[in-house]
Amino acid sequence: MIVRDRVHQQRVDAELLEAVRRATELVGIGAAPVLAVGAAQTPAPAQAPAATSKPTAAQDGFVPVSQLPPTEELAPGPLVLGAYGFIWVAVLVYVWSLARRLNAVQKDFDTLSKRQR
Repeated sequence: MIVRDRVHQQRVDAELLEAVRRATELVGIGAAPVLAVGAAQTPAPAQAPAATSKPTAAQDGFVPVSQLPPTEELAPGPLVLGAYGFIWVAVLVYVWSLARRLNAVQKDFDTLSKRQR
């Protein structure tokens, strides 16, 4: 468990450093002063006991999904329904927009045909 926490903490630290680097590029200041301040405030990771130095199954190679610990998951149903709903609303708005423009063109044709008579 400690190995997993350490790997997770390293991943979070890497993401944080990348976010700081991008933010400092946007602001236009160098990343070195900001990273130095951030590194001073980041606590050192806890050292793993010697008993956990043996590589786990996940580090050795293939691990079936059924043997992995549960993680946070979002239910796919609401997301799929939301996506379909959004697409249908977008299609209906587009068709409504086309209908309005076609009606305007039809009115213009009607006025032109009345002028020619």
